[in-house]
Amino acid sequence: MLFLLHNPLAGQKNIQIIHTDTLPTIDGQYADISDKLAGYHFIRLEPNNGDTSLSQTSIAVMQNTEAMYIAVVCFQEVPVTANIQVRDKFAQNDDGIYVMLGTFNDNRNAFCFAVNPLGTQTDFRLMDDGRTVDYNWDTQWQSGSGIFEGGWCAELIIPFKSIKFREGLSEWQINFRRNIREQSEISYWDGKVTEEYKISLSGRLTGIRPGETRNTLVLIPYGMGKITFDRVDGGDYYFDKQAGGDIIWQPNSNLTANITVNPDFATVEADEDVIDLTKYEIQYPEKRVFFRKGMRCTAHD
Repeated sequence: MLFLLHNPLAGQKNIQIIHTDTLPTIDGQYADISDKLAGYHFIRLEPNNGDTSLSQTSIAVMQNTEAMYIAVVCFQEVPVTANIQVRDKFAQNDDGIYVMLGTFNDNRNAFCFAVNPLGTQTDFRLMDDGRTVDYNWDTQWQSGSGIFEGGWCAELIIPFKSIKFREGLSEWQINFRRNIREQSEISYWDGKVTEEYKISLSGRLTGIRPGETRNTLVLIPYGMGKITFDRVDGGDYYFDKQAGGDIIWQPNSNLTANITVNPDFATVEADEDVIDLTKYEIQYPEKRVFFRKGMRCTAHD
């Protein structure tokens, strides 16, 4: 029984993070880090689950004290497909590379960052081992892409202050997901997967030493006013004002306090009108900042 439990872990891939004082510049090119790239052939989810992808993918992961840098070079013989330029909108319609980071090593939760060949960003959270996907989650990070003859390159810089992680860990879970639209192919870097975004089937990012992210404070204020002119009652003016906002305080890498003062959710962007004739209920994304923060995860010491 011990052998059976250990055997799946033995096949896990590992990436040793490279430490540097200065991260590479994001320019959609990979010539400056070509000596740090390692080549892989991903395992297909679709089509022909379990087959090895014929297209090679090269990866490099680096860090300094403030952020981590990830470069992914996607080689392919078929044309690169890239059309979507609206943030959080591209999915299967474009070629894309997805980076999944399990910063708690709990096989349940992860942050996912994705880029298409045009540099369009998508980010979301994974919970319950990929069964729940929160597409409303957004954070600050940088990316760039470039298309060359024979493929394309994606570069990402993710500040440690933009994600939560368990302090003291020198090893994170990591996996990469790649779309090749022309071949309708979805493949993963580590292991054969039968379901999307299974963080429990990811590989390992070793040697990571994130810098401290203490006392990060974000203020999101709002203010509005209204002037009413009463033409009946002597032409008097009436002025109504209202102010408030949200306060997000992160004292350390694994704790965030969300405070809202005098909230007025009428200032939030309205939901789009949808005509739906199916038997399924319509689900609208949560756009109120106070309710979009927070990470559902298992408790940690």
